[in-house]
Amino acid sequence: MPRPSLAAFLAQARAALTAPRRPNTPLTLVVGNESADLDSLCSAVLYAYLRSTTPAQPTLHIPLSNLPRADLALRPELTAALARARLRPSDLLTLDDIADTLTPDSTRWVLVDHNALTGTLAARGFSSRVVGCVDHHADERSVPAQTGDEPRLIDTQLFHHQHPSGQTNMPRPSLAAFLAQARAALTAPRRPNTPLTLVVGNESADLDSLCSAVLYAYLRSTTPAQPTLHIPLSNLPRADLALRPELTAALARARLRPCDLLTLDDLADTLTPESTRWVLVDHNALTGTLAARGFGSSVVGCVDHHADERSVPAQTGDEPRLIDTCGSCASLVVEWCRPAWDDALQGGRSAQEAADAGAAWLGLAAVLVDTAGLKAADKTTPRDVRAVEFLERLVVGTGQEQAYGRDAYLGELSRVKEDLSGMALRDVWRKDYKQWDEGGRVLGVSAVPQGLRYLIDESANGDQDGLLKALNDWVDERGLDVGVVMTTLHPGGDFQRELLVWAFSEGAAQAVEAFVKTNERELGLETYDDGRFDDVSNGWWRRAWKQRNVAHSRKRVGPMLREALKQSPKL
Repeated sequence: MPRPSLAAFLAQARAALTAPRRPNTPLTLVVGNESADLDSLCSAVLYAYLRSTTPAQPTLHIPLSNLPRADLALRPELTAALARARLRPSDLLTLDDIADTLTPDSTRWVLVDHNALTGTLAARGFSSRVVGCVDHHADERSVPAQTGDEPRLIDTQLFHHQHPSGQTNMPRPSLAAFLAQARAALTAPRRPNTPLTLVVGNESADLDSLCSAVLYAYLRSTTPAQPTLHIPLSNLPRADLALRPELTAALARARLRPCDLLTLDDLADTLTPESTRWVLVDHNALTGTLAARGFGSSVVGCVDHHADERSVPAQTGDEPRLIDTCGSCASLVVEWCRPAWDDALQGGRSAQEAADAGAAWLGLAAVLVDTAGLKAADKTTPRDVRAVEFLERLVVGTGQEQAYGRDAYLGELSRVKEDLSGMALRDVWRKDYKQWDEGGRVLGVSAVPQGLRYLIDESANGDQDGLLKALNDWVDERGLDVGVVMTTLHPGGDFQRELLVWAFSEGAAQAVEAFVKTNERELGLETYDDGRFDDVSNGWWRRAWKQRNVAHSRKRVGPMLREALKQSPKL
């Protein structure tokens, strides 16, 4: 019998889904994963159509798009593909078409592009009715071993294609689809003896940390021959993403939004160290909330350009323990992932090129900001240069060269990063903040992209006492013994640094005095504005300087202060 057109088949499927239920005649539905990317959506329609029309004894399979109908409008690539098949988005069935009265007992489910139900469908109990799958992700052990006339086909080699070079390559998902997959994995019920692998940057959650975590996780999840899902976690509460407009700008270039990222708020209270593996980027020792929950014992690797804290095990298996000098951690991530990435690039197709360009935009954001567009001689290393040259080729190679200019991109990111207008001083202190506990003395360092004069005039409306009160309040909130503000500014295009240190106990004051005595010459400290911030009365010790050695950022000054606290006697 002639097969129906796709449009006629989808109309038949819609009629079957909306018709009154018949007892003992379950519906068979085919559904892709929650990311609802092109692969998931098209695979569901294709599998359902072929299974409904080609066997000798066909059974109607109903393809379901795993998203609300309104979200179809967010997928113009799907609209383009459907048009080629003489279809429209309105022809598809979505979650909105699943009646509230539909029960697990009245359905059978075949999964494509995933092998464990998550989200809305799992919450409604349909997981118990999964009867087959076709997938190329890691096996979640959720689909029964015996599936009757439906397949249980899970193979990471599926959908590979052979290139003239002999390399085998699997189409990689977009960054958005990958992050949706990571979210689904993080929120799915835990499986015994199958730990999640998470990738996290440091507590400052600056552009380098945030972009490096996404870049490393994406490449490790999609480029090796046998990939393992790595889940990128932004090391901050979700509300704090709004304090990082430079991140929003970088994400937009990669066709992402801040809401696509996973944050500390997405980490379930029930998640234990035993059920996780952690890879650190842009630091090599867990601190803060994650350390307090005991996850430090589950660290299995790191990529970092700070001083080695000797916290990551020497043997890290298939994850790196890479700690080396570099302007940006993202450059080290690119270097370590480059061999597998190069293999994956051979014979790339347009969808892959777009995905690679998105990853490249994120990597470029981190490296360019940290090295001032490769122009900061004291920071830029050959690794940074190689990383930028490689990433720029990925952007230019997809026809996005008209949208990219190195100086223009850096300028865009710098403008929004340095814009503190309308930001409360508490938000200024916590926007780029790191904290350490050294033998019971707590040190907090805020990096601020404007000078002290700007903070007085603009952020504190000309009130220096108001500025200091806001800083004192922040110190109290964080329980600090020493509060530090490190500023950067560019008067007339001249890059400068300032340093303000405030100790709140006699022991802490002795420690910071030792810090000054030991490091004053190396840092090039000169009293700021005739000592207008200096005060060693009232039970505290406070001084501010111009820091003439601009090569030393928090990455260098932080360890100096920590060492002084560590060496000072406890009173």
